[in-house]
Amino acid sequence: MSHHMQIARQLKDEGYRLTPQRLAILEVIKGAGCHMSMQDVLGVLADQYPTMSLPTVYRNLQWLKAAGLVAESDFGGDRHEYEYMAEPCRRHHHLVCLECGERLEIPDSVLDRLRAHFREQYGYDPRMDHFAFFGICPHCQKHRSPNEDEPE
Repeated sequence: MSHHMQIARQLKDEGYRLTPQRLAILEVIKGAGCHMSMQDVLGVLADQYPTMSLPTVYRNLQWLKAAGLVAESDFGGDRHEYEYMAEPCRRHHHLVCLECGERLEIPDSVLDRLRAHFREQYGYDPRMDHFAFFGICPHCQKHRSPNEDEPE
């Protein structure tokens, strides 16, 4: 049995309602092995579920996110993408270049000190599932003019 189906069975055993649409969306996200937008997911499932709408995909992705099976990232420009994250080894974050759009995956461990700070200083156990940090990549920095200001 695949890992996501084991998780689906566990959630079902815990009383969660697993609809065919939720399982189909989970399978699409898991099978993609990369980030997908809601439109991407809907496009893959259009033949199998011709009456599925974007709001249905959105609601189910939010449910899967709350269940800890997928993570949502905001890559700017109203572009939200989802990725399968049920396996702890999959946890990661991104550096996104504001000029060329390059995305660099960074390990989850980069945020360990920040998590510890939140726990020690504020008593919070932060949920830091999937972040995108924005800046200028080394390549674009090399090609900037000396007088060019940082983006705001």
